[in-house]
Amino acid sequence: MKRLKETTMKRYDAGQLRRHLDRLLNAFDSAPYRINQYQVLHCISSTFEAYYPYCDLYDRDAIIDAINDVYRRLGM
Repeated sequence: MKRLKETTMKRYDAGQLRRHLDRLLNAFDSAPYRINQYQVLHCISSTFEAYYPYCDLYDRDAIIDAINDVYRRLGM
């Protein structure tokens, strides 16, 4: 999957950004984030796969931060 341009991220709504993040997470065996029906969760402990709330599903800025974190982890 290719990296989104900054202009594209600014244009996307929260739902489109969530879908992009969800597709990026498929590259991991133990994903650093998970998305459920209420919120985005962040993995605190990869040993136990403990996930804690990170942000609301409509918080565009936090979702963009999560996407950028995943890009960094993937070396993109």
